[in-house]
Amino acid sequence: MRISADTNNPAYHHSAHKCEVYLDGAKLNNCVTADDEKGEVFVYVFDKAQRAMFDEKGKGFLLQRKTGRVKIVVPTDTISQTGKT
Repeated sequence: MRISADTNNPAYHHSAHKCEVYLDGAKLNNCVTADDEKGEVFVYVFDKAQRAMFDEKGKGFLLQRKTGRVKIVVPTDTISQTGKT
């Protein structure tokens, strides 16, 4: 399943923020998009002051792609396992 909190992403779901995402067993608190089949997540990048950084053009937040074993925990009352309500 692929799910995203990014409204510009085709995998966007309005309740994505309620999901818990784990990468190699570690819970991620800054995940924007997760795909357990591809084994990838996209997370916000923060500066030393823990502020989210912007991309080079200043048009959006800077994201980092990470890969590994991805687990998406979906609240049963929020989203079906297909990613749709």
